[in-house]
Amino acid sequence: MKIKELKEIVVYNGYEYQLNYMTNKAYVYAQMLNHKSIAYEVFKKKLRSKSKYDDINTYDKYVVWPNDEAFGVWAWTYPTLFGAIDRLKSIDPSTTVLDVYDMYE
Repeated sequence: MKIKELKEIVVYNGYEYQLNYMTNKAYVYAQMLNHKSIAYEVFKKKLRSKSKYDDINTYDKYVVWPNDEAFGVWAWTYPTLFGAIDRLKSIDPSTTVLDVYDMYE
């Protein structure tokens, strides 16, 4: 099955979001304003099947960006990376703090 992943940088609702960390089950994006992190969004990986209007035979499924209704259900916002990491670990217990910080080396 071919899955279309989210982009490393997403522009949505007037903000730029930069991917900080991704596991098989969840994502952490930094919410940026004027090139500064102002919050971190953590959300579960949700897949949707492509519709008849999507590119033919390109992907079987795609990862969904959370909408407003997703927050508090399968997406959350945190003011610090530490809070975001804690939520990420609750979604994907196989993630360790060392795994998360390895991406910054």
